[in-house]
Amino acid sequence: MGFGYKLGVDIPGEKRGMIPNAHFYDNAFGRWGPLSVISISIGQGEVNLTPLQIANLGATIANRGHFITPHIVRHVQGQKLAPEYTTWHHTKGSARAYDEVIAGMMASVRGGTCSHAVHPGYTLAGKTGTAQNRGKDHSVFMGFAPVENPKIAIAVYVENGGFGADFGVPIGALMIEQYVNGKLTPGDQARANQMQSRHISYAFKRSMSHSDSLRLDSLRRIAQIRDSLREVQEKQRLEEAERLKEIKAKKDAQEKEKKSQPQNDPALQPEEEPQVRSERRPRQPDRGDGEKHRDKD
Repeated sequence: MGFGYKLGVDIPGEKRGMIPNAHFYDNAFGRWGPLSVISISIGQGEVNLTPLQIANLGATIANRGHFITPHIVRHVQGQKLAPEYTTWHHTKGSARAYDEVIAGMMASVRGGTCSHAVHPGYTLAGKTGTAQNRGKDHSVFMGFAPVENPKIAIAVYVENGGFGADFGVPIGALMIEQYVNGKLTPGDQARANQMQSRHISYAFKRSMSHSDSLRLDSLRRIAQIRDSLREVQEKQRLEEAERLKEIKAKKDAQEKEKKSQPQNDPALQPEEEPQVRSERRPRQPDRGDGEKHRDKD
């Protein structure tokens, strides 16, 4: 579903979020156990998701287990979209499992925390969320409609908005209605105007508890680990770039040296063979011949 990784949207600046694993907890806490990770099962603790990832989760549930990489550009005149924006990605969940999830989300709209999102013209499935915060909690809503033939999946995140039903649900319901029907009913238009005039207070209402302090320390350690990893990766990248630059410079120098050699002048000059001069010595008279001459005289 893309949790913990970048989805690959066609705009810059996307964040990957985080789904912690054992290696993360080893670095962040040193010693940890079941109580350290129990909150992960309900999406709390160190789980970080972007609104885009939450909306993509809604689209995946609406499609019963598959999604296309989110993208802003729908059509380019005279060109085709890149394959990564037209290819379906399939998850490992079964169709039966998704049907059960959808049934629960529809029940939440009919008589649960999403009841303010119900609409007589179409069926809607939704889920509220309340992101705990040191100050006032954040209001979250995720949903899609119509259930039988989904046309829109949405994620709403209102900082310091309180419970999901306070701000997330009414805002998300109005946006879904505007998209599906193309307009708001007079009553919903009045509710939209009322939402615009509501004020959110961002003041802290309680002091930091011991558990909040521990969580804050863990988040600081997370940031430090990320920064150190980023510095190591950047250093390795610069070293590799410098090494490749040196190799290229050496290769260019060798090529330049070869080109500077005259074409008719070989790079290796043959050495001249040394010539041995032979001198002819005068023949010495034989000693025996001299003695004969003396005797003859």
